[in-house]
Amino acid sequence: MLDAYKKLDIYFETKKGGNFMETVKRIRGEGKIHDSASFSYFAGQIVYYLLQLSETKNKTHSLLEPFINIRNISVFMIRIEELIKAYKHNCSFENDDINQFISDCWSYMSDHRGDVITDEMRALFYAGYFASYENVFKNYFKS
Repeated sequence: MLDAYKKLDIYFETKKGGNFMETVKRIRGEGKIHDSASFSYFAGQIVYYLLQLSETKNKTHSLLEPFINIRNISVFMIRIEELIKAYKHNCSFENDDINQFISDCWSYMSDHRGDVITDEMRALFYAGYFASYENVFKNYFKS
């Protein structure tokens, strides 16, 4: 896992002249969706949260398959909706943090339906998804 972060860091430091890990730290610190970077990261967190609601006994990252080759926000929106439909019975009304992030995510997607998902957005999505130990919803994870 750490090796994947190092590779992403090197990729973005070289390609964009910036520091990928600093971007992730900034997004975590801000704690809200307001641009494509924060959307991508928190979308990964939301997807991880929703997938962990699956009642499948042996969960694997193969559950992530519907998100791997998405090229635009409108398809991403459809995939998130499919997850919500699949696991809505395990989502409590009482999860205000989750409800707010999903609302903000949905608003972002609605406003950017035609946008293409860039390599940077995809990398930030995976950074959010695989950061389960720092997931903003970890207090709501099923045991």
